[in-house]
Amino acid sequence: MSSPGSESSTVAGGTRAAGGAATRDPGPRASGATTAPAAGAPPLLEAVHVRKTYRLGRVQVPVLHDASIAVRDGEWIAILGASGSGKSTLLHLLGDLDSDDDRGPGRRRPERSARTQEGSERPAERAIHRGEVRFLGTPLSKLSLLARNRFRNEQVGFVFQFYHLLPELNVLENTVLPAAVRTSLRSGWHWVSIAAVGAAIGAVLAAGLGRLLLGELVSSPGELAIAGGLGAVAGAGLLPLGVVEVRSLVARFGSARRAMVERAMELLGSFGLEHRLRHRPRELSGGERQRVAIARALMNHPRVLLADEPTGNLDARTGQEILDLLAEQHRQGLTIVMVTHDPVVAARADRQVHLRDGRVIDEGLADQA
Repeated sequence: MSSPGSESSTVAGGTRAAGGAATRDPGPRASGATTAPAAGAPPLLEAVHVRKTYRLGRVQVPVLHDASIAVRDGEWIAILGASGSGKSTLLHLLGDLDSDDDRGPGRRRPERSARTQEGSERPAERAIHRGEVRFLGTPLSKLSLLARNRFRNEQVGFVFQFYHLLPELNVLENTVLPAAVRTSLRSGWHWVSIAAVGAAIGAVLAAGLGRLLLGELVSSPGELAIAGGLGAVAGAGLLPLGVVEVRSLVARFGSARRAMVERAMELLGSFGLEHRLRHRPRELSGGERQRVAIARALMNHPRVLLADEPTGNLDARTGQEILDLLAEQHRQGLTIVMVTHDPVVAARADRQVHLRDGRVIDEGLADQA
């Protein structure tokens, strides 16, 4: 089992810039200036033989069955399928927002091998593969909780059909949010060590002050131990709270905060939203809300953008503007996995895959019509 502070070095991949003005794509596809991955290099992100079953009361509803997909660095993939085919479920598995059957609480046991007439074992006729999602060849299930949190925060950007902007925050605050969360990600051992230091300081102060102020009332070893124990408890609780408050002030007024705001303003300005920084989501149009959502997704320079029906809640013209924006990011090297039910939208991608019977069918390059 990984310790709370362990983290795979594989996840700490390089970052790429994601700013730039959104210009209209001259063609139906975004043929970006991306370089091909090195021979033998693992896919950037992949799902291998994943299964997902939902439980509705006493009924089990299988959605994905032995589904596999590999996403190469710099690629734009469109996932199509009928309603309820599991497109969004597959996207959530790729982004570690959900767990497949092999990692979830209802994971299946592999089939037992059959025996021949001679009594020797032979493999079962139908092989059962253990599903997993990998980032740069490393299974996400092998990562610590901290490393998986950092994967979702730093390596992946999420864009949803219904935006999911926080209504109480303005445009700038919504965009900065992922970077603010990034500064607060710490391992369990980090807080344990701070609590231990607080306990030690509290014990020494309580025992010393108790003897100094109360004199003979606290003089025996037992009484000093009680005073030290109470001080240790207080110190273990108060020191981590103090550290959190100090970091909050530093994050709010320090240079890191200024860098976050500058990054957010750069993104929002490139998306034509520099005049909307202080507006709430309810004051924006649908297209503006989705632009804010994309800016938020790009805030931490992710390696891959996962977009779930990014134009599904927009009119045709606004939808094309959002696709143009994504195409510009793709030309700058961003990897995109996009779920859509619209073949016209899917045609903008480099490659289309279909979900059929819970499996992924690779359809190759998108049509250049």
